[in-house]
Amino acid sequence: MAASTVKRCPHRCVALSLGTVSQGLIACAYHGWRFDGTGRCRHIPSLRPEQPVKTAPARTYPTADRAGYVWVWTGQGAPTGQPLPIQGFDRYTWLQGATALACEAIMPIENNLDICHAAFTHPHMQWFRAQAAGFQPTGYELAIDPGGLTVSAPGTLPRFDLPDRVTVGGGEAFRLVLHHVPTMPGQCLQHWLLQREPTHEPAAPIWSDKEPKILAQDRR
Repeated sequence: MAASTVKRCPHRCVALSLGTVSQGLIACAYHGWRFDGTGRCRHIPSLRPEQPVKTAPARTYPTADRAGYVWVWTGQGAPTGQPLPIQGFDRYTWLQGATALACEAIMPIENNLDICHAAFTHPHMQWFRAQAAGFQPTGYELAIDPGGLTVSAPGTLPRFDLPDRVTVGGGEAFRLVLHHVPTMPGQCLQHWLLQREPTHEPAAPIWSDKEPKILAQDRR
């Protein structure tokens, strides 16, 4: 992990993501208290200059900037490894977004691994031809390994990686990487990365507020 992040101000428990960066410190949006990367409060604007800063430190979390995301370790102690890489991430451009879902995170994880729903939920997507050709017997394989599982079927290769990633691939031209984050009981966020054209110059993903059609159909 490359750094650490501070989550909430210990004064009034305000999310520091609402604040700003001031002189290399995170400034709380409520009272302007400033914290360094270790969680130590360095400045309180409402104190007189001669008054010492005596506050409880904000809790910090180890973080890493990888593949278009800031990964946060919320477990006890120090993390033992790095975030799971996205193979070939720097060789492509990506479109990125996130959608709030009114369900537990396990439901979109299962949905994105389920090859049997496609002909009904996505009848007009070009890689699902059941409507035109009719249903044909199709074999698929399920391979389980210590890191997750892979579903192998003609034209698609869904992969699940613990604890929350699903990658849906259809060859070099198509790859959708999804992460599923529980937010509260009965709700989650589905973060998505859609692979675009190859590139020789790695760049940050382009953020989009427009939900991809296939994900909108799944959500509905």
